[in-house]
Amino acid sequence: MDIDILSIIVTAITAGFGAYLGSFWKKKGEMAAIESNQSQLLEYAEKNQKVIGEVQASFQRESADYQHEVWVKQQHWLTRKELYMDVLDLLLAIRSDCIRAEKYLNEVPTWVTADGEPDEKQQQYLIKEAEAIYNGPVEEKIVQLKELVNRKCVLCFPDAAMQVLSDYFNAESIRRKNAYRDFERDLKQGRLSIYDSPHDGYELSLYHNLEAAELAYKNITKIARGDKKLTNA
Repeated sequence: MDIDILSIIVTAITAGFGAYLGSFWKKKGEMAAIESNQSQLLEYAEKNQKVIGEVQASFQRESADYQHEVWVKQQHWLTRKELYMDVLDLLLAIRSDCIRAEKYLNEVPTWVTADGEPDEKQQQYLIKEAEAIYNGPVEEKIVQLKELVNRKCVLCFPDAAMQVLSDYFNAESIRRKNAYRDFERDLKQGRLSIYDSPHDGYELSLYHNLEAAELAYKNITKIARGDKKLTNA
């Protein structure tokens, strides 16, 4: 009886120990699997963090490059803006002088003698006063404008602005060319004969100074506004 009980006890202990070992190895396997998964997860997380870091660094570089590009554009625009203002100021000053000169020219037809004939002496005086303005203050400011354009504007102004200024400096030759072109057109269409002369004259050339300055001012202003929009785009 004692032997049987001992055998049962030994068997129970053995079975319990076996179950414990089985449970131990099962848990150990599960822990190993968990540790393996954790290792894989950590490795994946490290790779993912590395990729994220590379992407962030790339974005930072692109952002820095973009900010630098914007800054450079802004600096270039500020330079052009200052030059636009200098050009427009000179054109406005030229316009103001031309208006003063035209006041003399507008008076020319009003001076007549008692017989209704042109008062040539007074008319010549008025024309000379106008010429003094055109050949003095107007010409001086045009020279200043040319120097500004050739020294600075040519380095940074868009082609459209340079073309406007070129047309302004050649306004008189362009006016004469257009006058003769219109004359030849009217001649071919029979509106004029070969005995007529082109619709041109000295006074018209004087009057054209104001028209040319106003046209240049208008076009430069338009170009400057478009330039600013492109810079801020």
